[in-house]
Amino acid sequence: MSGGFVGGIAEILGKRSLSKGVKVAVGERETAIDLYVICDYGVSIPDVAKEAQQNVKAAIENMTGLEVVQVNIHIQGIKLQPVAEGETASAAAERRKA
Repeated sequence: MSGGFVGGIAEILGKRSLSKGVKVAVGERETAIDLYVICDYGVSIPDVAKEAQQNVKAAIENMTGLEVVQVNIHIQGIKLQPVAEGETASAAAERRKA
């Protein structure tokens, strides 16, 4: 996940809804974050969740100085891509990875 991650979220949610899908509880010295995401079909959900947790934790701690005690990832759905006629879903997923 690079800078494209935020852009991807903005694109999915619409630029006016950047806070949608994010809940933050802030204390005096710590914070907890809940992210509600939609994954592309064929991606490894555990890998996406782990990478999101690591990146969000590092970014929040660097920007705010607060200790991030939780980053909870809630998978809200799977985004299906159009499949070409006669193509299997797994073949389409492999094609998108390339």
